[in-house]
Amino acid sequence: MLRLIITGSVFFFIFLIVLQNSIATNTNHCPPSACGRTNISYPFSLQTDPISCGDDKYKLSCENNFTVLHLFNGGMYHVHAINYDDFMIQLVDASVYRDDCSSIPSFPLTSYSFRFEDPYTLYKYKQETKNKFRWETLPAETIGFIKCQNPVNSSVYLDTSPCINSSTNSSLSHSGMYSYAYIGEIAGNDLRDGCSLEMVSLFRRLDSKNRISSFIEIHREIAFGFELSWHNINCRNCSSHLCYLDNKDHFHCLKTGFLVRNASDSIKNHCLTDETTSVF
Repeated sequence: MLRLIITGSVFFFIFLIVLQNSIATNTNHCPPSACGRTNISYPFSLQTDPISCGDDKYKLSCENNFTVLHLFNGGMYHVHAINYDDFMIQLVDASVYRDDCSSIPSFPLTSYSFRFEDPYTLYKYKQETKNKFRWETLPAETIGFIKCQNPVNSSVYLDTSPCINSSTNSSLSHSGMYSYAYIGEIAGNDLRDGCSLEMVSLFRRLDSKNRISSFIEIHREIAFGFELSWHNINCRNCSSHLCYLDNKDHFHCLKTGFLVRNASDSIKNHCLTDETTSVF
């Protein structure tokens, strides 16, 4: 009888260990949390959630009732929305306020800030035909903020006054200086004599068909923010860390290939093939 009790106790102890390990492997799928108007579910979690919740690469914080994402070297962005169907996140620089057009981004950010394997990207890899794939670029524009010693008469230099001038409380406000915005990537020869590039950031053009007539219009779009893709969460089990979406929005792994970025920032793809037929 004692032997049966001991044997039963051993089996029960083993069962508890197996159960505990099973639970431990699934604790990253914790109950959803919230901050402000943002609902937060796997792979995202808040810094205040249990350490086992979510994926470490998708940690957020809740600050003054704003959901905050910290990117790269101290970049601080308010999370306006998370789309769990399309793997998209909408961000706004934390220094930008919708009702204050003198507020501009404080953290430099361009399309070159992102690598293909980063948790957040400006691209989605899509399948066109059986052996043909393409990078689908998200709708983000570069905007540069320029400070000049003298007035500039140019159709590509957008005057930021009355939002930003010598009397406003902005990082671009300096007595005797002139402030401009430049839409698009800025090359060295785009800067006029006596001008300097003070800040560069991303925003989404909500109406790209109509010509911009004032900085106030641009600021509305800057305050709307921009979107990044977090679809790379689906690529983590791929040996190449690359995966693509098929026509049914299912994920497949890709073998390692060559991704070449040319001078015009377009993407060329070579020798990329299916690694597996597994669907995520």
